[in-house]
Amino acid sequence: MRDDYSHRKEITTQKNVSVIIPTYKGEDYILRCLESLNNQTLDKKRYEVIIVLNGEKDNSEDLIKEFINQNQLENFILTSSEKAGASVARNVGINISKNEYITFVDDDDFVSKGYLEGMLKDAKRNSIVCSLFVDVKEDSEEVIDENYINTFILDNLGIIDNDLIKMRPLLSSVAGKLVHRDVIGDIRFRDSLKSGEDVVFFTEISKDIRNIIITDDLKVAYHRVLRSNSVSRQEVSFEFNISQRLTVIKNLNEFMFDFGKLYNREFIKLRIKAQSKFIKDYIDKFPKDKMKIIKLVQAEEKIRYFPFSYIFNDERKLVFSYCFPPYNDPSGIVAMKRISEDFFENGVISDVIQNNMENIRAIDNSLNEFAEMFIGKQIEVMTEPYFKPKFQIKYAKRAYRIAKNLNRKYNYKEIYSRVMWPGSHFAAFYYKLRKPKTHWKAEFSDPVLYREGKIRKSNRFKFIDNFWFWLECIPYIFADELVYTNENQREYMISYFPLKFLKNKILKKSVIKNQSSLENKYYKYKNNPELENNKINIGYFGSFYKNRDISSVFEVFKNLSDPIKTSFIFYVFTNNIDELKDYLTVNNLNEYVKVNSYVDYFDFLNLSSKFDVLLVNDAITKEKIGINPYLPSKYSDYKGSQSDIWAIIEEGSPLSKKTDVKYFSSVGNKESIKEVYKSIYEEFNRKRLYIETNKYLNCR
Repeated sequence: MRDDYSHRKEITTQKNVSVIIPTYKGEDYILRCLESLNNQTLDKKRYEVIIVLNGEKDNSEDLIKEFINQNQLENFILTSSEKAGASVARNVGINISKNEYITFVDDDDFVSKGYLEGMLKDAKRNSIVCSLFVDVKEDSEEVIDENYINTFILDNLGIIDNDLIKMRPLLSSVAGKLVHRDVIGDIRFRDSLKSGEDVVFFTEISKDIRNIIITDDLKVAYHRVLRSNSVSRQEVSFEFNISQRLTVIKNLNEFMFDFGKLYNREFIKLRIKAQSKFIKDYIDKFPKDKMKIIKLVQAEEKIRYFPFSYIFNDERKLVFSYCFPPYNDPSGIVAMKRISEDFFENGVISDVIQNNMENIRAIDNSLNEFAEMFIGKQIEVMTEPYFKPKFQIKYAKRAYRIAKNLNRKYNYKEIYSRVMWPGSHFAAFYYKLRKPKTHWKAEFSDPVLYREGKIRKSNRFKFIDNFWFWLECIPYIFADELVYTNENQREYMISYFPLKFLKNKILKKSVIKNQSSLENKYYKYKNNPELENNKINIGYFGSFYKNRDISSVFEVFKNLSDPIKTSFIFYVFTNNIDELKDYLTVNNLNEYVKVNSYVDYFDFLNLSSKFDVLLVNDAITKEKIGINPYLPSKYSDYKGSQSDIWAIIEEGSPLSKKTDVKYFSSVGNKESIKEVYKSIYEEFNRKRLYIETNKYLNCR
């Protein structure tokens, strides 16, 4: 947004600049700064110098007034702010400045004679100009030409570029920059920050920077005086390295997840990573504080992106997950959540070896953005993504060779593998054979050898020749820990496994671990429109088949009477769009059901948090195998959404035992479905009455 200039002097076609100097107890060095600005080659009519005293005073004010009077400087303006802080002072300066371009100079620094003229010569609308950046030692006045920023500038003299990522070394400090006023607009420095305010300021204005220009004039230089008490030379401390850095990172996250503005997310991620280096320095010095800091970040609601893998890389575990993000696959997503869950429990980063799935799975880059927070190395094996044994073994062998090379550096103490895709367990087995002391945790997402009462065969011979038999048998014998998602699954898989003597071994080393839910803050990783607040919004994510499962919910619904029926609206996200639309048309339900295709995972999470009720249904298996071993993967995501859950269940299923499900209906029992509709309707009206009563009382 451009500032309203109507209260200022008219800006001419000639480029002019306002110089803003915040000063706090600067009596020992402010005069050198002012001298350098008084001695500029630029006509004094083309620049103003705004000096802002802030906080507790020393003799600076008298010195500055005397300097202005002695030199008869009409273009030097002295003002003040009672509140201390460079950000406060800079904001005061911006607010009273009148020129098209703005530059900032710290009171203990100074600039070359041609600084302002050279910067204005290269200035362009909606752009930033950068000068040479020369360090000067405080005591000896020795000039140090070589610093990270100056080296970058010297390598890129005269360049004009709009690549924020390439030019990011220049966007950490306001020193040595000339900024067009339209880039700043109504954005100001965040005066709540104790440090890092320059980084936050430049990140916030970055969306409006058209170009970054590096002057090619070697006489245009900003001289930074290196002081022992400067922010950049702070001693390692919890306050500076942890508390203040997390505050800056929280602010940077705000821009990253501001979906209404077109910020460069990769640029912001690199800004966050640069801030996290200070945190890494603290951890290196105080390693015992590692889990404390992890918990601090985890608890901060507004920090949704944080580069854990950059900071906490002292210990690694190895993950064989055939399917893994960025591929949108339920099994891969569960593996991703397991990795994040394990990190928050133990502080261990994971290296992942996966397979390429681009021919059979959609790519969801937001999954990768989340997963990379907890992953060190992520290596993709290029084999054909088919279930046939020969392709799975090909992946396993290649994955093992990669793992063997990685182990030379990381010496893994633990490996983890998860199936549905068989190659994961076989790759882990190859590794375990050669590194028997490594702890192998093997997880089964579903029964493998038997699926709904039928044996899965790789040929017609005995069990010992069956690929799927070995997929279960090998982990039972060689894994150190077995993970099942529910008790029914473990009971069922043990019951059909032919080697009964392994039962006690399996029970002894197995655990039941429900699929985890991400924290509520990750349900805000994406942002979708709000739903109708005068309706009961019911969401369903999954397949639709007209002869089973969810169709009974609609069969009952179409026979409901008003006002119950007209209070509901359904949102269905499915891959069976045409079949569902045909069904809705035949049953005159189009006005009550909005049909959508599947969405990316974090869109799904965000949407799920907006519904009044989320619908989930059991797989129907009990008649075939006598027990239901499946817990729908959506349940764990629904649970984290904080929306009410309505489950269509088989009796005795894992889903039927969940205490956080609010509404239950039995599969095929239309009367129980009808009762849930009534309960939801009554609850909705109670809530609405409560809200309206509170509004009425608050208005009295």
